[in-house]
Amino acid sequence: MSVNSFDDYKMNWRPILRESNVPIYKRLFEQMKEDIKKGILKPGDKMPPQRELADFLNLNLSTITRTYDLGEKCGLLTAHVGKGTFVAMGVNISEKLLMPQNEDYIHLDTMIPPYNCNEKIIECIKQILNNPESSKLLEYTANENNTFYKTVFADFLKSLNESVERDNILFATGGQNALCGILLSLFKPGDRIATNFLSFPGLKALAKLLQLVLVPLPEIKGKIDLKGLAQKIKFQKIKGIYLIPDNHNPTTYTLSLSERQAIAEISIENNIFIIEDSINLLFASSKIPSIRNFASNNTIQIVSVSKFLAPGLRVAYIISPENVKSLLEKTFYDFNLMVSPLNLEIVNKILSSNDINKIIDIRKEELMKRNNLVNSILKDYDIRGCQTSMFRWLNLPKQWKLSKFEQECLKNNIKIFTSERFIIDDTQPPNSVRICISSPKNIEELEVALMVIKTILDKKI
Repeated sequence: MSVNSFDDYKMNWRPILRESNVPIYKRLFEQMKEDIKKGILKPGDKMPPQRELADFLNLNLSTITRTYDLGEKCGLLTAHVGKGTFVAMGVNISEKLLMPQNEDYIHLDTMIPPYNCNEKIIECIKQILNNPESSKLLEYTANENNTFYKTVFADFLKSLNESVERDNILFATGGQNALCGILLSLFKPGDRIATNFLSFPGLKALAKLLQLVLVPLPEIKGKIDLKGLAQKIKFQKIKGIYLIPDNHNPTTYTLSLSERQAIAEISIENNIFIIEDSINLLFASSKIPSIRNFASNNTIQIVSVSKFLAPGLRVAYIISPENVKSLLEKTFYDFNLMVSPLNLEIVNKILSSNDINKIIDIRKEELMKRNNLVNSILKDYDIRGCQTSMFRWLNLPKQWKLSKFEQECLKNNIKIFTSERFIIDDTQPPNSVRICISSPKNIEELEVALMVIKTILDKKI
């Protein structure tokens, strides 16, 4: 079919292919990226049907299919059976694909613990490496039967008023791999897992990889609708629930004691598993017991050290019910998700030292200073989060749209994450952004970034 025959045909994307030795599907993909960056293609836009685009460009259908497949793999497109292919809602936050790299950015996008007290961690590492037996930590060693490491962690949890049976503790290479191993062990392709409609991006990536279906939890005014949850589990055949109960990422909401108890009861009544991600347990503002305390046989709890010690120490502890412990152990072994002996020894030494409480207290004090700064500079805006949170949730004024606000921040060398990054379905994302206040190297750098954000928010557009 001639291109000219489409002059009066309504098609929202009409790419113009440039001459090049690059394969056509890659050229078309690059054109798509460029048009998304320019705003010609916007989040939620429906892409032309593949056959129509092939006819328009006088190309084979397989070429268009390869272009769309590449767009899906890179997170630019999302396909829905019976509806078509759409520009992904979170496409504007794919800065690695669409934005040039710039080392001058102030990063308020990635959640990492404050830098102070790192010297104590480094000193601990030096002590371990100076030990004549340290070379053994470089060997290929299984740690699942190391009762000393388990005892140290159990004692550490006890200091937080959290009790645990030592034998129910497993190790993994960080929280993401812990979550991966749990999903591989307990769920199969097509299983439905309920989670907040704004949820951890790592869960989204794993669900897509493992062909699991994420279902948004029913909510009323930002809180889980517990009656609606029980009905959804029954009628939508939910197999599990994923929750971050303390300082939920990204909204900062913390589940109350009664909410945790109710969710635990629902899991027991329906015989489903809860994956309790306690990534923010150490910096929680109020010490509410974990959900596991109310449904120990139905809850797998993950406690990672990346957010309170260092992101480079890839260690996570998993507290497993007895009935699935062997299954989890086998999965972690089969997929080589076991933790590095060196990393585990470093974390173990820190947790058993007198310095661990100093590290946590000093970092909490730093977070409180930073949060006070946020409250002072952005006092005129709706910004959520507790005094010891590593991130805050900013609800933008109506005149600001997500993409425009993010672009303004990038122009001023500041990176933030918009709600689009966390959305798990095609629901319209709220007009909100996450600001990681723990990421800047010092409070002075944070103040510079916050003043820029305030200036942007104050603009009349």
